[in-house]
Amino acid sequence: MTAKEQLLERVMKLSEAEAAHAEIVITRPSDPGEPEMVGLPESWRTFEDGTPVPNWVAGVDDVRAGH
Repeated sequence: MTAKEQLLERVMKLSEAEAAHAEIVITRPSDPGEPEMVGLPESWRTFEDGTPVPNWVAGVDDVRAGH
């Protein structure tokens, strides 16, 4: 089974509710760009006071890289 076929199979297993909140993130191993924020449910994008949440993944990457 090809990678595209595996992806399509996983997408087709999503419920309608899951599909409504799904986002596709494409990673390219040869592209060492800035880590991207993963799609989050709307309620997780800000703290209770309305402040945007930080990109935790980028922070972990920085720590692992010794920054």
